[in-house]
Amino acid sequence: MYLDIDVTLAVIVKNEAPLLKELLSHHKSLYDQAIVVDTGSSDSSIAVARELGAVVHEFPWKDDFSAARNFGLEKAQGQWILQLDCDERIAPEEFSIFKSLAAQPADHVLAFPTHNYVSNPVGGDWFPTSPSDHKWCNGAKGYFRTHPVRLFPNDPQLQFSGIIHENLEDSISLMGLVKQEAPVTIHHTGLLCGEGRIRREKLYAPLLLKKFEQSPYDLRAVTELARFLVGKKQWETAEKLLNHGLNQSNESFDEANANLLMVEIENHLGKKHQALNRLEKTIKQRPDQLLCWSQAVKLSLEIGDFQKAGLYLENGRRLFPQSPVLKELESELKLEPNR
Repeated sequence: MYLDIDVTLAVIVKNEAPLLKELLSHHKSLYDQAIVVDTGSSDSSIAVARELGAVVHEFPWKDDFSAARNFGLEKAQGQWILQLDCDERIAPEEFSIFKSLAAQPADHVLAFPTHNYVSNPVGGDWFPTSPSDHKWCNGAKGYFRTHPVRLFPNDPQLQFSGIIHENLEDSISLMGLVKQEAPVTIHHTGLLCGEGRIRREKLYAPLLLKKFEQSPYDLRAVTELARFLVGKKQWETAEKLLNHGLNQSNESFDEANANLLMVEIENHLGKKHQALNRLEKTIKQRPDQLLCWSQAVKLSLEIGDFQKAGLYLENGRRLFPQSPVLKELESELKLEPNR
């Protein structure tokens, strides 16, 4: 590690030359070093990366995203590591904020709110795109918000885990690092329709199954596979799988996420009262989850309990005053004849 290198940008890539070129060029002023791990490109990705000054390391693909990312971390020389994918951008108007964060001592980790744009948003926790999103969202109507850690110290103890949907959470917990929310937004377009998304889905399916087979009692792995099955409309199979996972789990953050998915499944299968009972328990675990409140309002309306729907809506609006879904539900509730 060299003290004159403040930030290393770490990227893994395969056959994404145009997006990689945009990524490296767009964020050039944010990093002092770029490490690109190529996992088997047959296009010009390697040449593009080298032309733009990145250090390229080839790494045979092993059906393991964490292995590729951790290989890149070993090569990084910056005090901070910034992890981005080729389909992600930070807006230039937030560059100065990023630089001020990277000027701090590298003794904590920073989570960046990420706008995951989707063409036709559905569900209870999406947000409509705003004027500040329009340059980056490729015409998407809305986005789902996540908060992954993207800027973190260059420390060999910090390692990604999980062959898919990899993250640093286990390492962060073991090291006792403080996690802070950074006021820097990542704009992510990879969930929009196109060849990239189709290619990603084909890659993800076997990896999700492999992850489950390796860790059949890991609730995170179970939930990820169940969510994939829901996307394929295999509702009953997803329900059986998720019940298995929940019966083996201790109360945790992952249990709340699994229960929210189970609520969606039970609701689809017509088990609305069962789904609402599950939601009431989940709200006590994770009142910070918007989806808990919006789903509780919807289910209460569907079973005709308008008083309960009103209470859930009131509490949800207090926590999430800007949620378009809750605003729509408020209008719907006012139209009910028994109100």
